[in-house]
Amino acid sequence: MRIPWIGVAAFMSVAMFAAGMVEACCGVGRIRCRRVCAPCVQPCQYECQTVMKTICEVVYEQQQVTCYRTVCEPVYEQKVVERVRYVPETKYRTVEYTVHRPVYETQTRTEAYTVCQPVYETSEREERYTVCKPVWETQTRQVCRTVCKPVVETQMREVCRVECVPETYTKTIRVCSGRWETRQVAPSTCGPCAPAAAAQVCRVWVPEIIEKQVECTRYVRRTVVEKVPVQVCRMVAEQVVENVEVKVCRMVAEQHVRKVPVTTCRLVPVQKERQVCVTVCKLVAEKRTCQVAYTECRAERYQETINVCRYVSKQVPYTVTRCVPKTVTREVPVQVCTPVVRCGC
Repeated sequence: MRIPWIGVAAFMSVAMFAAGMVEACCGVGRIRCRRVCAPCVQPCQYECQTVMKTICEVVYEQQQVTCYRTVCEPVYEQKVVERVRYVPETKYRTVEYTVHRPVYETQTRTEAYTVCQPVYETSEREERYTVCKPVWETQTRQVCRTVCKPVVETQMREVCRVECVPETYTKTIRVCSGRWETRQVAPSTCGPCAPAAAAQVCRVWVPEIIEKQVECTRYVRRTVVEKVPVQVCRMVAEQVVENVEVKVCRMVAEQHVRKVPVTTCRLVPVQKERQVCVTVCKLVAEKRTCQVAYTECRAERYQETINVCRYVSKQVPYTVTRCVPKTVTREVPVQVCTPVVRCGC
């Protein structure tokens, strides 16, 4: 690490040189030339020059230093130690205890109990009841009903009618006709030994087929639409108000009194006795013994080898890096500015 002393030293040298010049001109010397010298004027110019100046710097250097520290290391040693352990043992002892055994006995005792015996009594009481009696009355009531009245109307309706119309056309037919011709027919012989007969003349019908044009008539079916007047009956609803006699039944309430037999049941307590079998349980004490197991611990000594830890201290070297300050001198160029002072004498 270096401290910048160069600038500080330069500034201090310039200040000291300027103060000396002023003191030389206007200080002690001024007393001797008070009447002769003119008053001092302020410096208006500086003369700068480069001067080599020796400065000191502090430099830190790293050095390796060996140090020692104390370290405790564990050392194990074997040691024989006496110990005590408890071994459990099971033992038995006789214990006497008392048991209460139940003994059941059947006894007969007289028990009194109360029975409520019903006693029925018949009495009469008056009961009022209301009877609704029908009363028929004839009333006239207007009844509105709808009557359908027929109305006949004439309407034109289209009716489709099929009619047969005669149609004439020409047809070619074949007519079977013919003519009679006179021909000579040789007579038939019964055998080679029969005598020859004379030829006979007979008429022979010769058929002939002739085509003719014949006019024929056929009927063609055609649909004809005609407008026909039709009587249509339409029912028209009409409201009719009529006076109708109606029988109305009105219920009239009447009070009646009647005697009703009432049976009353009354419970009368009656004391009775009965023999009851009761089972009585008595506890009879009995002495009994039993073997009870218990655990008893017995002390037993034995030896055991254990490891005992002991710590031994020793010095262990280690290296530490330290920064050591060191002063170094060197020359540095410094620019010094000197004021020029003029004094009139």
